[in-house]
Amino acid sequence: MPNFIDKSRTDLAREFHTQPYGRHSPDLEAVLDRLRMVNPNGKFMLVCTQRGREWTVAHLTDEPPRAVLHRDLVFDNTPDAERAVFRLRWKIVTGSEPNVD
Repeated sequence: MPNFIDKSRTDLAREFHTQPYGRHSPDLEAVLDRLRMVNPNGKFMLVCTQRGREWTVAHLTDEPPRAVLHRDLVFDNTPDAERAVFRLRWKIVTGSEPNVD
């Protein structure tokens, strides 16, 4: 697995945006593995804030870790919530927004 993500590989961001669940290409799987390995302090994640109805983006902070909710990033479905977390993690690792248009 590479130590970095090539920010020019926006094809991989589009692939995830199109299909956040299921089988992905080997290159996207490698990117997802890298994004999941981001330092836990500050790592973005999803919190189900209303069972089966609402998901909120949060980030981990402090020791022991606790989730800080981002009330401006609330979703009523998991695919959109997963896409938001992907975009945030991509930006942290690459320093740029993923172009999924």
